[in-house]
Amino acid sequence: MKERQGEEEAGDAALRLRMEQADRAERYATSMRAEVRDAHVKAAAQRQERANQQAATAPEREIEPSDPSEFITLDLPVVKGVSNRAYLPVDPKLPPVREGEINRIIGNAWIYGDDLPGYPSKRNYEYEKEWLRDVGLLLRHRHPTNLTMTREEKFVMRSAKSCIPNLY
Repeated sequence: MKERQGEEEAGDAALRLRMEQADRAERYATSMRAEVRDAHVKAAAQRQERANQQAATAPEREIEPSDPSEFITLDLPVVKGVSNRAYLPVDPKLPPVREGEINRIIGNAWIYGDDLPGYPSKRNYEYEKEWLRDVGLLLRHRHPTNLTMTREEKFVMRSAKSCIPNLY
């Protein structure tokens, strides 16, 4: 009997110990979740504050458009498959379109690099895949191999190949 009672007491003690450990683990996990939540709230507030400061200090990027008589047309070769948009005149006063800027026509951000100098501007395009197709064809016409391309041209060419099936 006494052996059985001793075993039950030992089992009860082990159970109490496990329950205390589980309670401590739960309290620790709860406190860690609270710390993580507070860190996320603080980081979001800091990001918002930084965005507000940048918006307040950033100069307006709006530039008065040129007179249409001042527009220039790029000297691009006529390549089969390139749309007429590639040959439209562009305003030389406007800065090149950068990756991440918002496409004013459809409201999406441009994701495949910046405008390439000497190639059509993204401003003339509604969809980035159309721009990639035209610039990819013009790049392949100018550079038969990727060895002579700049780093930016290689990035756009790889993006065009991955997005446009049967590019050439």
